[in-house]
Amino acid sequence: MNPLSVDQVTFRIFAALCAVLVLKNVALASLTGAVRIYRKAWGFKEDLRYFGGEVRTDELVERIRRAHGNALENDPLFMMVGLLYLLVGAPEGGIQAYGYTFVIARFVHAAALLLGMQPFRTLAFAGGLLAIVGMSVQVLMRAFA
Repeated sequence: MNPLSVDQVTFRIFAALCAVLVLKNVALASLTGAVRIYRKAWGFKEDLRYFGGEVRTDELVERIRRAHGNALENDPLFMMVGLLYLLVGAPEGGIQAYGYTFVIARFVHAAALLLGMQPFRTLAFAGGLLAIVGMSVQVLMRAFA
């Protein structure tokens, strides 16, 4: 593939993977609120006036918040380097391999974080990180070829 000439099917796969990650983030954000409501565990005292309960730390709420925060740190990196990967003309099949690896790893990471499952959380994080590093190396190789 020529640099800056992106195959339509490849781009659509990448776009779909990005959309799935966005929906995962929306789900985690919504889940935070739903669990707060269910457990009446609020982060701010002004919430008590309307919803009752108490201002307190809840382990499940914190796990969801951490999964969401971690996703907000990592998912945009995949999206940025993935777009660059496509634009520099890296191998077309690579976006599928890297992309599916990243997305699956991030879902496993979120589930493992929510369920307190080690070493799966760390292994999934490493898998997603390796996908980003692999794409970054491919971008650098193409950029300086």
